[in-house]
Amino acid sequence: MKHILLIVGFMFLFIGYISVFSSINLLYYGYTFKEYINYIIKTPEFIYLVFGFIILNIWIFIKGDKNAKNM
Repeated sequence: MKHILLIVGFMFLFIGYISVFSSINLLYYGYTFKEYINYIIKTPEFIYLVFGFIILNIWIFIKGDKNAKNM
């Protein structure tokens, strides 16, 4: 279960970051930073970024199995 959360969270985060970095060209075309942030927040890929961040935080704070040895 914990490994699946890691993989899914990383995939969502990766999709979100690719979207944010690929649309940075809008700054070159005359968008201000405020317009750029507003555009990024309104894209559907931003939801992937947020969900990926939340899933990875959940993955970090989930305790291991009862049978796993603590080192």
